[in-house]
Amino acid sequence: WYGRESTMEEFRSSLSQFSRDPLVYLCSAINAILRCWQGGAPNVVAHAHLVRNFFQPGEAERLIQGSQSKQDPHFVFHRQQLLFVAKEAILHCPVSGVDPLSQRPGPVGTLFLMANDHLHYGFPETDDYEQKLLNTLTELVVVGEYSGYHAFRNGIARAHLMYSRFSDELKADPDYTTIRERFGTLVGMPMDEFQGLCFALLWKYFNVSVESYAKDPYSLFVQQSYFSQTAIPIEKVDKLVDELSTTPGGFKKVFERRLKGKNDFTLFRSKPLCFVSNHLFCIDVGLLAEKLESGPFWRVHFSFLTDEEKNALHRFWGKLFERYMNWMLAESIGRNNRFNALYPSPKYHDGTEVCDAIILCGSAAVFIEYKGATFTAGAKYSGDPALLRREVERNLIENERGRRKGIGQLAETIRRTCQRANPDQIPGLDLSNVRTIYPLLITRDGIGDAFIIGELLRIRFDAVPTLSFKTVRPRRLTPLFCMAAETIEQIAPYLADLSLSDIIDGRYIGHRSMGASFFAVPNPVLQQMGERENRVLDTAFHEFTEPLVKALFPEEYEKQRRKENPQVATQMHEDRRAREGPTCPNQSRFRRAGAPPF
Repeated sequence: WYGRESTMEEFRSSLSQFSRDPLVYLCSAINAILRCWQGGAPNVVAHAHLVRNFFQPGEAERLIQGSQSKQDPHFVFHRQQLLFVAKEAILHCPVSGVDPLSQRPGPVGTLFLMANDHLHYGFPETDDYEQKLLNTLTELVVVGEYSGYHAFRNGIARAHLMYSRFSDELKADPDYTTIRERFGTLVGMPMDEFQGLCFALLWKYFNVSVESYAKDPYSLFVQQSYFSQTAIPIEKVDKLVDELSTTPGGFKKVFERRLKGKNDFTLFRSKPLCFVSNHLFCIDVGLLAEKLESGPFWRVHFSFLTDEEKNALHRFWGKLFERYMNWMLAESIGRNNRFNALYPSPKYHDGTEVCDAIILCGSAAVFIEYKGATFTAGAKYSGDPALLRREVERNLIENERGRRKGIGQLAETIRRTCQRANPDQIPGLDLSNVRTIYPLLITRDGIGDAFIIGELLRIRFDAVPTLSFKTVRPRRLTPLFCMAAETIEQIAPYLADLSLSDIIDGRYIGHRSMGASFFAVPNPVLQQMGERENRVLDTAFHEFTEPLVKALFPEEYEKQRRKENPQVATQMHEDRRAREGPTCPNQSRFRRAGAPPF
């Protein structure tokens, strides 16, 4: 902030001069225009346009140059900051104040620069290496979650498969939970209809741009007419709105009661839509997309009254994740693959599971554990390294009852199957010719891709007393590798033509430290193959969305039944928007279009 960091008191003093509701809307508009929710760097052209609107000419050009630096770009606006300002505005801005939407360049831009000073925690220096890692992880877990790249199509397809196909396969499981049925009862409509309406909202925001916003500043509002041509009754639209939205006053009440830290935006996850003066808009498109993924799981979780029910749900969720991962890898590898042979859920002679999967790559074997565990908001967003350490321990190393988890399971599996004398045998899988063992941990939670988590888990894995160089002789044991589901989903399309061991080697040779996430390091093995999409999940995505389009827009579906065309949903959406009127006779909870909101 102009040469020095602002204090929180200075930031909130500047913040408190602005009207709450227009400032929250401004944050959501910038977020949508820059497509911050996609992760990675904001749209550079749109960012420059916004900077010129919020800063004086000389200052604007200096800031734009900084954002366009090839070596170390610095952006004025980004997703974490925009959510932070929206939350702070809800907590500290008056209802009536200066309108940030009509201000001259300078004051509003300065407010966002000041906000950037307060997103980090600033832990004291320490000589303890593991504590340094924990402190850094605590700082960066939020950054990765809100600024990292997200393949939302893959995430939506993954969730759909877990809720439907693999849930049905596990009906006999003792932890089986009727997620779809219970969710439908809780929200008052079938889960497919709820997801269909969420999907329709996503299409609206996928088309937002600087040009569309400049043409119509109110284009980000969701009018009831948006749903008027669908086959969904307006009563169910109201239920969707009730489920996904609240007012700034409603946000404030919950924030004051349940906030875990300054970077805790979980309430926006629960309620990604905001009502202001009866106008509805999306605070963050990425959080709306997440309602198609983990939204039903958490809605059901919070409906349970006992820990026993909640624990059963979480165990079931982990089993669904394991089923999904093994299916996705099997479909990607295919049959008779000369590079990779997948052994899902291998068993010892006594029937107990070895690990979640083993992939044999010639003379190398990748031992895999999947962890579907979820991390609490307190652990990830409170800024408390000790709390985050306990959560990492409980979910990925060893729980409170001494039960091995994640890397603890991998270490024990490798000890048993690769020990020098009398290794345990795996029926149907011969490891006698294996010379290199790769331990791989895959998390459903995005924390598996956070910077530093891999290095932190590596040093804990290396410290396991039952593993040593002599344990796996004459085999070679590599460092532990860690990644989230999203990363392995991007690797999977290459497994038809490359061994997973070679892909991992490409990452390790490029950067031997495990601190960086997998794709943060250039991988020459993948680069020489060119970019590939996950066709397995692409097919699953379209199998999921096509029935939604049919349910939402039946007339268009019958006229344009082109199942092979991946653009059909987009075309139907655009055709409907071209015909829809500005208002709907039954206004319900929505206000008529055209009236200024603030």
